[in-house]
Amino acid sequence: MYLHLGGDVIVPESDILAVLDIDNISVSKDSRAFLNAAQGNPGIITVGGDIPKAVVLCDNAVYLTQVSSATLINRKPL
Repeated sequence: MYLHLGGDVIVPESDILAVLDIDNISVSKDSRAFLNAAQGNPGIITVGGDIPKAVVLCDNAVYLTQVSSATLINRKPL
């Protein structure tokens, strides 16, 4: 099964470790440090050009997507 993250990005559901709301995780000091460190990393993939609403942690990459975490969790896999 696959999950559509927005744009042209589809990831295998088995690779997804976590789907996190960016507003909730940015409150924590450690989470902010992770996001700041991740922004310069080539393993971070930004999906879409809008302000990210969710972070999707996968086995081999981290995705910042403009689709909300609630929408991603409720989406039926492809």
